[in-house]
Amino acid sequence: MSMLPPVGWADVATKADLHALQNRLEGRIDKLEGRIDGLEGRIDGLGSRIDGLDAKVDAMGAALRAELHHSVRNQTWALVAWTTALAGILAAVGR
Repeated sequence: MSMLPPVGWADVATKADLHALQNRLEGRIDKLEGRIDGLEGRIDGLGSRIDGLDAKVDAMGAALRAELHHSVRNQTWALVAWTTALAGILAAVGR
């Protein structure tokens, strides 16, 4: 007791005080664990939504590539036809 700081007996914690503190802390920990479980469920839900969005982005990318391929092919054939027609006109004028 001589090693304790000079305080009154009102400042010393009893076993009952420690048990009450333990019960309060356990209650708060239980509450936090419940909230963590809820957050884990929400995170799982977000993961499935992200998977769905990923599939949509993949589908949109494939559609965009197909449309770009189609457009480039059509423009190439139009350029070939235009160049052939111009060559024919120039050959006719040159005779």
